[in-house]
Amino acid sequence: METVQLKPKRAQVFLAYGHPWIFSQGLVQRPKLQPGELVRVLYANNACLGFGFYHPENAIALRMVQTGDQLASDWLEQALSRALMLRTQFPLGFSRSGFRWVHGENDGLPGLTVDHYGSFLSVHILSAGMDRLRDRLVQALGDLCGNLPIFESSSGPVRKQEGLADRVGFLSGSCTFPVDYKEAGLVFSLDPSDQKTGFFLDQAPNRVALASCVQGKTVLDLCCFSGGFSLSAARAGAQKVTAVDVSAKALARLNANAEKNQISGIETIQSDMFEFLKGETQAYDWVICDPPAMARAVKDREPALKAYRKLNRLVAPWVKPGGRLWTFSCSGTIEDQAFFQSVFLGLRDARRTARRLAVMGPGPDHPVALHFPEGAYLKGLDLVLD
Repeated sequence: METVQLKPKRAQVFLAYGHPWIFSQGLVQRPKLQPGELVRVLYANNACLGFGFYHPENAIALRMVQTGDQLASDWLEQALSRALMLRTQFPLGFSRSGFRWVHGENDGLPGLTVDHYGSFLSVHILSAGMDRLRDRLVQALGDLCGNLPIFESSSGPVRKQEGLADRVGFLSGSCTFPVDYKEAGLVFSLDPSDQKTGFFLDQAPNRVALASCVQGKTVLDLCCFSGGFSLSAARAGAQKVTAVDVSAKALARLNANAEKNQISGIETIQSDMFEFLKGETQAYDWVICDPPAMARAVKDREPALKAYRKLNRLVAPWVKPGGRLWTFSCSGTIEDQAFFQSVFLGLRDARRTARRLAVMGPGPDHPVALHFPEGAYLKGLDLVLD
């Protein structure tokens, strides 16, 4: 196995904090190895610090897989098995037919997401290291899940940074899309070619929580995708539900999901959320603002914070006095407090004050490693606006 050596100060930082990403400035040299090659990571006196995926050109030069001086030959299989066992330990309090099996670095599997939908697995591969292990990964997943069909939908800027082309298609077996995903009595049609792994499983507990609160309320769902929040609100007896998304395909999926669940009366509007919010204002009892990630890299952080501030300024007039605003960010490079500050500034700009009722996030199938704060990508605020 090839080796890569860390500079002494960088090695000490890793030993103290354990963050799994090591940037190129922390290396003594950048050897000309293949992107994604698994290497032994050395520090002082050639002692082995751990093992990681190496990239000779990306800013993130190492994505650490494991610490220590030994790496078991079946480390990948062990990591997948541990991740699966972890998901079976936590009762969710509601029924559903899918869960996140692998949550990337948080499960010691950098650049890998696996969602288990009962009838098939949906795989999203971002790192060159995991890309090199695709065949082994397929075999291991099949062994652990009873050879369910495995569909890959791997795309996005991180793959481009790793020098990888997009890949979409079955890795093993086959099935016909869309398929049904069941959650708390609702049925959603999903297709993993629509959105990363097919559905926003991270918001499952928040959708269930919403249903317990909105009977008789008016609800505005911004960036509604295929209607997770909208259908939950409508079935729970919301007086009015308005669903907004820029994608006609997403709204068509929402309408199909509504028909499947025998739910009627959801108003759908195709629009960019910023343009929609600049229109004639209507005040709602409950507004859900769950936009796509605005910062996919560190360089995007400051523009994204300004965008979140602007978004929350624009959304504020749409919330009735005493109404609720659920505002989210799914940008992993923006820490909680920075996002919360942007929300505060946006509401202040709109001359609205708010009280925080809760901080929101995903369920226990999206665990976060404390040494990897970027893993806490989804964060939200449950606010009551004065």
